[in-house]
Amino acid sequence: MAAPSLRLELLGGFRLARDGARIQLYSRKVESLLAYLALFPQEHSREKLAALLWGDSTDEQARMSLRRALNDLRKQLGAEALLTDRDTVQLNPDFPLWVDAKEFSNL
Repeated sequence: MAAPSLRLELLGGFRLARDGARIQLYSRKVESLLAYLALFPQEHSREKLAALLWGDSTDEQARMSLRRALNDLRKQLGAEALLTDRDTVQLNPDFPLWVDAKEFSNL
């Protein structure tokens, strides 16, 4: 089986790359969202994610920021990377993303 072309490195700093080429995300919060979804692959409520990352904003602003972050992830990774509905968000378990922290935790 070929190694995933998309790599997320969290140990030693955030780095996301496809086939060796770095992918720049919109903000640190978008990076944090991707890292969280990658490390905790179950479904998460949109409300929880918005509060976790944008808790210092109003509820409306936090939800809007989450929508913007999810759109950036879809644009950079592809629509198939995320499983979303009106209430929940999850990183697609079938999406070929190699994550160093997960790999090393399996050793």
